[in-house]
Amino acid sequence: SRSGPGLFIHDLALLIDTSEDIRHQLNRAGIDRVTDCVYSHWHPDHLMGMRVWESLNADWLNFPPQHRVTEIHLPQQVAVDFRERLGAWNQFSYMENFGIVHVNTLTDGDVITLNSETLGEVRVHPFRLFEDYVYAFLFEFGDKRVLIAPDELFSWQPPETVNGVSLRDLDLVIMPMGI
Repeated sequence: SRSGPGLFIHDLALLIDTSEDIRHQLNRAGIDRVTDCVYSHWHPDHLMGMRVWESLNADWLNFPPQHRVTEIHLPQQVAVDFRERLGAWNQFSYMENFGIVHVNTLTDGDVITLNSETLGEVRVHPFRLFEDYVYAFLFEFGDKRVLIAPDELFSWQPPETVNGVSLRDLDLVIMPMGI
């Protein structure tokens, strides 16, 4: 059966988006730890599984609890939209106060730097698509470049560069096929 959008990058323990089905998808794949998450946009099919952080990170057995924390990276417009739509910001604020997520609000042009034992330093460049409330992500590590665009590619024309990094001759591109 088709489940909602979400992409897990094993080498980084990074999740892109949390569909309503994400907990089932992670369970099916045997994934019990997500260290980082980025959100592409506010639409419910990409966001409404955000309670996954409670089931993955909250320690309900020990006192005092030994919660795990996932770093949540919100590109600039995503953070604005999370404050205005679907009560998302309140939910993330609650989870941050509970100690199971840490929310990082980015400004356009900011780069997320992650480290991987297998890939080394990975730089993630969130950037806006044609629908400027939606972001794609350019991953840069070593001499490799990977583009992941989870949604909303209608009318999008790729720019030559993102933060000075070329979008030509990419090593891998992951995009939705459409219907």
